Amino acid sequence: MNLNKNKNKGLSFDYKDTYSFFEGLDLFINFSIIIYLSNYIFPEIDLRVSMIYSVIIIITSFLSKILLPYTLLKLGKIQKVENLFYYLSFLSYLLVIIIPSGNVFFISVILLVISRFFIGITFAFFNPIFLKNYDSNREFDNNSVIKHFLLLMIGIIFGSILYSIINESFSNNELNDGGWKIFYLIFLLSLSLFLFFKKF
Repeated sequence: MNLNKNKNKGLSFDYKDTYSFFEGLDLFINFSIIIYLSNYIFPEIDLRVSMIYSVIIIITSFLSKILLPYTLLKLGKIQKVENLFYYLSFLSYLLVIIIPSGNVFFISVILLVISRFFIGITFAFFNPIFLKNYDSNREFDNNSVIKHFLLLMIGIIFGSILYSIINESFSNNELNDGGWKIFYLIFLLSLSLFLFFKKF
C-alpha cells in the first residue's frame, strides 16, 4: 500500500460516496428496529434471546466485508460491474420486505441473512477506504477517510431523525406486526431515486 499523501488535494465527492451515507443510515436503522425485528421473526422465542439472534444476523453485513475483500478487488476491475452492486443492494432490501412473519422453515432467517450478507458486500465495494487497504497498487488518501466518516455520521444522524419520525407515527403493535418494513421501503425509494439521478 502506498502511503504517500497528496496534501494539496481537497475533498471532492462523487456519486459513489453516497453509499457511505446509506451505510450510516442502514447501520442506525437496523440496530434501532432490533426489537421489532426480533418480535416479527422470532415471535415464539424469549425477546432477550431473539434479540441476540437478530443482532448476529444484522452484523452478517460486517462478516461479508472480512471474508471477501480480495474477491471484491477482482470484481472491481471488471468494466461496469458497479451496476451489478446497485441492483444487488436494491434486491437485498426487497428481500427483507417480503419475509413472512415467524420463522417458518427458517425462511425469514435465510432471507434476512442473505440480505445482510449482500448489503455488506455492496457497502464494502463502494467504501473508499476498505478496498484500498487490500490493494498495494492504490494510493491511500486521508481525504477518503474523512469523506467516508463524514457521510457515515450524516447517515447516522439522518437515520436517528427518520427513526424518531416513524416511531412517533406508528404504534408499537403496528411496528411489531411488520410496520418496521417501512424503513426498508424508504431504503428502496432512496436507492431508486439515486439510480435514476445517477443516469443524468
